[in-house]
Amino acid sequence: MPICCIIPARYNSKRLPGKPLLKIQKKEILLLTYEKAKKIFLEKNIYVFTDSTKVKKKLNTKIKNLIVFNKSFINGTSRASYGLRYIKKKYSGALILSCDNPFINSLAIKNTINCFKKIAKQKDYCAATIHCKNRKEKTDKNIAKLVISKNNDVLYISRSNIPFRPINKKFYLTHHGPVCIKIDHLKQYSRLKMTTLQKLEDNEWLNFIERGYKIKSLLVNKIFPEINTKNDLNYYRKKKK
Repeated sequence: MPICCIIPARYNSKRLPGKPLLKIQKKEILLLTYEKAKKIFLEKNIYVFTDSTKVKKKLNTKIKNLIVFNKSFINGTSRASYGLRYIKKKYSGALILSCDNPFINSLAIKNTINCFKKIAKQKDYCAATIHCKNRKEKTDKNIAKLVISKNNDVLYISRSNIPFRPINKKFYLTHHGPVCIKIDHLKQYSRLKMTTLQKLEDNEWLNFIERGYKIKSLLVNKIFPEINTKNDLNYYRKKKK
């Protein structure tokens, strides 16, 4: 079965309200992300889930499967999980691409999918993702850091600098998405109670790790960070002039 792409697009973002409709180069962030997904996926296999009729009204003619449900979620994975009820086609997995990732390179998305294909038939794995080396001076609390096993499994995730000392005294391993998850695991996610580590670290993927599931990660050379804050937005606006 094929893999679909799900783009959760929360309008009422705490750190950057109205994020999906904020513009860079005269295009909405959500539309730029959608156009990036179209380079990898057929339009019919891309789904956008949002909480705002404003997004629907503005982009309905430009985005094919744009679905609105007025319901609160603690994260994009919960939104994606709930939204599966609106998808009638069967898929083996879903690549969750946050709407704040308009400039992630296509190769990073392809690498995530290829990583997923390697673990798709292994029962102890639930998902696959990618990570990148990030210099110590560039780390901040908006970027998730990973601890990876020798087998490239994700051992832990935190917004704090982990491990305690940077690797080789130079860099940390950081995660910027996307994540490709098995459909069965994504379906059950909305029914799972938050785990202790998920609450402490504010990261939904720890819910699976704490329950004993594995997440495979692949090292990539370059990932353009997502847009989380006004500083991130201004950075890309200046860079893209």
